[in-house]
Amino acid sequence: MKILRASKLILFISIIAGCSVFSPPLVIETINVDSQERKGVAAVEVEVFDQKTEMQFTLLTDEKGMVKFPKVKNKEFRLTVSGGGIYFPVDTLVVMNNMREPFALQLEEIKTILLGNVFEDSTYRGIEGCIIMTDPGTVESISNSSGQFVLKSKKFTNTPYTIKAMHDDYLNGDAKSIRLTLNQKNSIPAIILSPKPDPDSVKLTEPDSPDTPPGSGEMYRQ
Repeated sequence: MKILRASKLILFISIIAGCSVFSPPLVIETINVDSQERKGVAAVEVEVFDQKTEMQFTLLTDEKGMVKFPKVKNKEFRLTVSGGGIYFPVDTLVVMNNMREPFALQLEEIKTILLGNVFEDSTYRGIEGCIIMTDPGTVESISNSSGQFVLKSKKFTNTPYTIKAMHDDYLNGDAKSIRLTLNQKNSIPAIILSPKPDPDSVKLTEPDSPDTPPGSGEMYRQ
C-alpha cells in the first residue's frame, strides 16, 4: 500500500511539474524603440486581461523593463499600457504562439508622427526612394517600395509645413500648408510626381529665317 501511495504521489508531482513546464506564466519584456540599445523601460504600468479567466492584472515593470504575471497562463490576452504621458499608449489583443519566450512589448516615446505617400501621376503607383523633407526643416525620410514614408520628430511645432518629395527620375512635388496635431499621428494628402521628360525625346528646332526684304541686293534667277 505504501509503495502504491508513493507511486501515486510521484505521478501527481510529475503531472504538476509537467503542467508548470508546458504552461509557464506570462512574461512581458518592454523595449524602448527610440533607444539605440533598445533598452527596457522601467516602472511602466502594464495591464493584462486574461481572455480565458476574465481576470485583470496590473503590475509595474522592474528595473530591466520586464514584468511577470504568474496567474496568466493563457496565450490570448488584452494588453494595455497608458504610457504615463511619456510613451504612446498601447491597447491591443495579443495571441501568442507559445509562452516559453517573453512577449516583446515595443514602446515608443511620444512625438509628432507624419504619415504620407508619394505616387506617380499617370499610374498612381508608389514611388520608391523619394527623399522626403520639410520646410521649415525638421527631419528627412525615404519612401519605401509602396511609396509610403514616415517622419518622426519632437521638433515639429504649430507652424504650417511644406512637405517636399524629390527623386532623380521625377519632377519635384510637395504638399503645402500642412498643419500637424502635435504628439500624435498625422496623415497628409498624397504627393503626386510627374516623370522628368526624356532628353532624347526633346528635339531642338531652329527658328525660321526671316523673309528677304525688297532691295536687299538678293538676286533671283528666272
